[in-house]
Amino acid sequence: MIGFSATRELTLLAEDALREEFRGILSVGRVQTALLTLLHRREREIKEFVPRPYWTVHADVIINGEPLTLSYDGNPLWSEREAESIVRALEGAGRGVVTAVERRERRIPPPPPLDTTRMLRLLSSQLRVAPSKALAMAEELYLEAAITYPRTDTDRFTTFNHRRSLGILAGEGSPLSELAREVLERNPDARLTRNGSRNAGDHEPIAPIGLPRTEDPLLRRAWEIIARRYLALFYPPAVVADEAIRARIGDLGFSAEGGSLVDPGYLRVYGEVEGIRERRPLPRASEGDPLEVVRVYSRRSKTKPPPRYTEAELVTLMEENGIGTKSSRPEIISILKERGYIRVSGGRVYVTELGSRLAELLEEVWGDFATPSFTRYVEGLMERVKSGQSSWESALEEVRSRYLELFARLRENKGRLLGPAGQGGRGAAQSF
Repeated sequence: MIGFSATRELTLLAEDALREEFRGILSVGRVQTALLTLLHRREREIKEFVPRPYWTVHADVIINGEPLTLSYDGNPLWSEREAESIVRALEGAGRGVVTAVERRERRIPPPPPLDTTRMLRLLSSQLRVAPSKALAMAEELYLEAAITYPRTDTDRFTTFNHRRSLGILAGEGSPLSELAREVLERNPDARLTRNGSRNAGDHEPIAPIGLPRTEDPLLRRAWEIIARRYLALFYPPAVVADEAIRARIGDLGFSAEGGSLVDPGYLRVYGEVEGIRERRPLPRASEGDPLEVVRVYSRRSKTKPPPRYTEAELVTLMEENGIGTKSSRPEIISILKERGYIRVSGGRVYVTELGSRLAELLEEVWGDFATPSFTRYVEGLMERVKSGQSSWESALEEVRSRYLELFARLRENKGRLLGPAGQGGRGAAQSF
């Protein structure tokens, strides 16, 4: 009702405004338009962003025979003059001293079981496919009895038969047999190291229950990603060491941070700790150790705008803003692409000129409808019906009443949309 009537109204208005110049459908809806608005706002933020220069000061030193780069504790600096004055002040400072050495180990548990949103984000990012494609692949694996039902809001296992699934993964023909056997040998009772927190009462979390029969390499990779994520739930946490060296050169404080992987734990099976591969262990040092200063220098950089979203991140963005459901989100992203409102390039989502102009216009003349607030309101009503707190008749009437208010506002603003076009000119709709 909402999407149909809104699409028809806006399309007719655009046809009135542009006549021969417009031949298409301006597709809108409470879910797709809310997502388009969020993407347009990010696009606008990126385009309006003005980079700001800043400087950082660094010192290349040698500690106990090992090279290390230290960073000035006052970074970043917003004045080139200040940065250069620090460099000049430390010219000829051939020595420094270590003032503190810090080392702290932390345990990182395996990631929680997969619900639909996590699965879509995982497969979309690792396989570089659209969320709609990720969901289609999961459904195909489900039809092969290779994974559980892929549409679920639950991430907490309750009655799932782990020993059966582990037995299948450990069996002949399984590409993960060695890892699964290791789990069963160390953990014959199949106790989870990590479980989720949400039981929505629909289905168990997404997990392997059989081996894939397909020969499609992409589908087999999708199954292995899901299976490895599941196996990781039985492995111990990973242990990483965070390290820091604090030093003084002249009267100024400098420091360096690093880290190392102490025990891979579940990382033997699945994933990696973000950034751990880029971090390096620091030289061995103790408080009071001298350091040799090789050089002190500054670097100029610029602030960067917020990044554009990936398709995988759109699923999370929609969930965080109450837009759509676990099943409809991939389809909504596909609709925006099909309508020409967004495009994907280099793995990032760009809003097209048509999408930006439509979103801008709707924000101006139909504010509440164009934002996540209206669809969040509708989704909340549906949850109340689902939980028995409200009847579907009263929820429908409430949505109908609220939507008719918004629809009346759109028609009141018709003149702003058409502008002089209603008298033969073009007006605001000439954007299309």
